[in-house]
Amino acid sequence: TINVTNDFSIADNLIIAQIETGAIGNAGDINISANNISLDNFALVSSNAASDSVGTAGNVNLNANDTITISNGAVVDALTENEFNGGDITINANNLDLLSGGKIVTASENIGNAGDISLNIKDNLVINNQNPPDGSPFDEPILQEIEFQTGIFANTFPGSTSNGGNIFIKGNSLDLQDQGYILSET
Repeated sequence: TINVTNDFSIADNLIIAQIETGAIGNAGDINISANNISLDNFALVSSNAASDSVGTAGNVNLNANDTITISNGAVVDALTENEFNGGDITINANNLDLLSGGKIVTASENIGNAGDISLNIKDNLVINNQNPPDGSPFDEPILQEIEFQTGIFANTFPGSTSNGGNIFIKGNSLDLQDQGYILSET
């Protein structure tokens, strides 16, 4: 859990709760609260369960008094590559900006179901896919598949026998620009 009085910002860094391949147990939850939250330049906030592990991915919760910005290839995800369900992602903020390859992802690559995404945005949600960065440092197949996209994804990987998650959005306005995505897919 990270509680910051002012602003929280990461770029080019990782916050991960993971069950590694071959491990038994559950990944922990990730909770971040601040006035503003900025994830930039391939920053990653992730709770996941690797293949051949036994246990569930944790949940990711981001809470901002004002704005959350996820941009330039940054990712917030809760993934499952094993037989258990993936974690949920909940975001509470006045404004949420997903820009230039920024994405929120729940996904499954096996028989566990993808988690749900719940966005409680008091004012504006903007998804703008203008100028997503080239290349991605992330090796998860589901992230490679959506590498040049910006948006909200609750998917399953091709060949998976599971269900994509639900996406719940509550807000005052939604602005999709330059092929921004909201996608729940099985």
